[in-house]
Amino acid sequence: MEIKRLVVGWGQANCYVVYRKGHDEALIIDPGGDGPDILACLQALNLQGAAILCTHGHADHIGALGDLHKQGQVPIYVHANDASYLTTPAKNLSQAFTAYDPITGPPADHLVTAGEEITLAGLSVEVLHTPGHTPGSCCFLIGESLFTGDTLFAGAVGRTDLPGGVFVDLSNSLQKLMGLPAHIDVYPGHGPGTTIGREKKSNPYCRQ
Repeated sequence: MEIKRLVVGWGQANCYVVYRKGHDEALIIDPGGDGPDILACLQALNLQGAAILCTHGHADHIGALGDLHKQGQVPIYVHANDASYLTTPAKNLSQAFTAYDPITGPPADHLVTAGEEITLAGLSVEVLHTPGHTPGSCCFLIGESLFTGDTLFAGAVGRTDLPGGVFVDLSNSLQKLMGLPAHIDVYPGHGPGTTIGREKKSNPYCRQ
């Protein structure tokens, strides 16, 4: 499996293009902005988007949905609890920040559920529902790589002081993640990557 990271948008979010060598389709995780740059990356790699996976519905993670969905009608996957964020500026926070135009869609094509396993672009994706940062925050486990959005960062965790955030829920979600094997690579929504083992040892929110 190949993973290409792009830092996109005003919020400097990590967007990931994930694909298998020899395949011509890719998953796009959290296209937070700079849609033309994401499309150019796909073109340079001779890839077509098979699906867009949203770890949650905040503006800095969904800002390029319109560009990508319109370009190739790439289906959008998000948890049901965050589905309304994609179309509601007050929820996705695009209304609160002048750096964004109000984001009012496109809506999700598929609503994912906890524990669901989806095969897309020749890859098996396991959905881990990890509420706390938002009610529908999810992590996506693909092989030995975990895409955590704003649930877990290297040495830090997502905010819970925004609308829909619940610290107790985030704590429970983190404990769930810490039950994964230590060697699992973590690809967060912002900042550098890490591993489950490293966060279990050094992240004050994750120590058991």
